[in-house]
Amino acid sequence: MKRVVGILLVAVLITTAAVTSLVVGYMFRVVDMPNTLLPGKVSCTVEEVVSQDDDSTTLTKQEVTVKNTGDTQAYIRVKVLTYWQDSKGNIVGSKIDNDLLGVNKYDNSNWIRSEKTVVGNVSSITYYCKTPIDPGENTPDLLATSAMIVLDVTTTKVDGVTYTYRQVAEIIPEAIQSQPADAVTSSWHVTLDSNGNITSAS
Repeated sequence: MKRVVGILLVAVLITTAAVTSLVVGYMFRVVDMPNTLLPGKVSCTVEEVVSQDDDSTTLTKQEVTVKNTGDTQAYIRVKVLTYWQDSKGNIVGSKIDNDLLGVNKYDNSNWIRSEKTVVGNVSSITYYCKTPIDPGENTPDLLATSAMIVLDVTTTKVDGVTYTYRQVAEIIPEAIQSQPADAVTSSWHVTLDSNGNITSAS
C-alpha cells in the first residue's frame, strides 16, 4: 500500500512539475515578444511659393504653408521674424516697419495671430493654425492676397558711400502632438473649443 501511495505521489509531483514548466515556458514566450508600440514622430516643414522681379531687387512670398511630415496628427504654429540685413549679413535697424505682414490689414480665418514683439531690430509674430493637421497634409495658406510678404532692397548714401540693405523674413515652423489635448494647451498656452480647434493664444 505504501508503495502504491509513493508511486501516486511521484506521479503527482511529475505532473505538477510538467504543468509548472509549461506555465513558466508560456510566461517567457510572452515576455520575449517584441514591443510593437512605437512612439509617434512629430515634425513639420515650411513650403513656400516665391517670386522675384526682373531686376532681382524684390522677392515676394505669395504662399506659405506648413506640411506635417510626422506620423501623428499635430498642431502647427509658425514664428515670422522680420528684419533688415546689410551686405555683410548683420541685422540692422531701419526707419521702415519690419512688420511685413501688415498688422492692420492681415485677416485669415484659418490662423490666430499673437501680438507683435520687437527685440532689438527684429520683429516677431507667431501664427497658430486653428485646426490640427493630419500626417502628410498641409496647413491652409498663411498669407492672404493682401498680405503677401514683399522683401525689398534699399540703398542709402552716407559720406559718399552707398550702403545696401535687404529685408529678410524668417519663417520658423513648430509642431506639437494633438493628443492629449493638454500637450498643446499647457505648452503653447492656447485655448481649445469642444471640437479641438484653437480659439485663442497668449
